[in-house]
Amino acid sequence: METALVLANPQELQATHAAWITRKKEELADCEKALDVYRNQDGVTPRQIRRVKEKVAFLSKVIVALEKGYLPIPRFDTSPYSLQETDMPVPVSILLNVEKARRDGVFTEIRLVEGRAQGQRQGPYPALGRRDPLIVGVIKHGTLQWGYEEHFLLGWWRPEDMRPSDLV
Repeated sequence: METALVLANPQELQATHAAWITRKKEELADCEKALDVYRNQDGVTPRQIRRVKEKVAFLSKVIVALEKGYLPIPRFDTSPYSLQETDMPVPVSILLNVEKARRDGVFTEIRLVEGRAQGQRQGPYPALGRRDPLIVGVIKHGTLQWGYEEHFLLGWWRPEDMRPSDLV
């Protein structure tokens, strides 16, 4: 599977999603083989074994998320998401999907891509409005310096297009 992705229609998305599952299962099998080799080889440190175990656990969770139908997306800069701490209205359909994701127990964190404008416009034109926010489920393993992280889309909306019925 390529590292770059272009999706022009829903059929390509379905085929790509299936390919992601296959690729992650192959990666998992490779890591499990490596773990067996590490366990039976002299000179391998407990830290090296622990890292491979963490990668196996990480890939297992990613596969579960993919099989549950969650869609991986690029990793964005995010902030913690809490309904109580956000000032933006969130559509009920997205809140329900976030609650489902929490019940699924696959994600390490639920995070928010805030959708801020890139910068202030200069000149006589007004500043651009907020960009569309995303709520993502994050699967993490390891530390900031050494680790793995995968983001999955849980919800996306355009605040300026919301209707009162979206909030009920």
